Amino acid sequence: MWVHRTLIVTAEHVDLARSLCAAIAGPAGEGMFSTPLSATGLYPATHYISAGLIAEPFAAILPLNMPATEDTEAQHIPGRPEAVLAALPDDYAPMPTMAEVEALFAGIDITEGDPLARIAQLGLSLCADPEAAEGGLHETSPDRP
Repeated sequence: MWVHRTLIVTAEHVDLARSLCAAIAGPAGEGMFSTPLSATGLYPATHYISAGLIAEPFAAILPLNMPATEDTEAQHIPGRPEAVLAALPDDYAPMPTMAEVEALFAGIDITEGDPLARIAQLGLSLCADPEAAEGGLHETSPDRP
């Protein structure tokens, strides 16, 4: 079974998050956290986001923030860093420490909701494409040269 998640990680922890996702989720976890964010929408990025479907067993070991709604209070479900370490292949290197995974969990925001809404709730913006800022093309389209 697959579940939708929006994952936003601090730039400080993005390399570890990328590596762990690829190691645990395999091909489905590769290429995550490629979209940069910042409070100003300019570089340097302070956060990175991935959103989409992830396997439920993987989602079950990650922390989850459930923002308040009209009917419910905000909730935080802590992740299970020990389960992340146990899910890593034996040949994974360098093996992170429990403290490193706990720090990653402290620097990641995971929700079930809309990615653009969560970006706004956190006061972040998508980083502008540097080429667009310099007058270059910033979208790949069959209509563009």
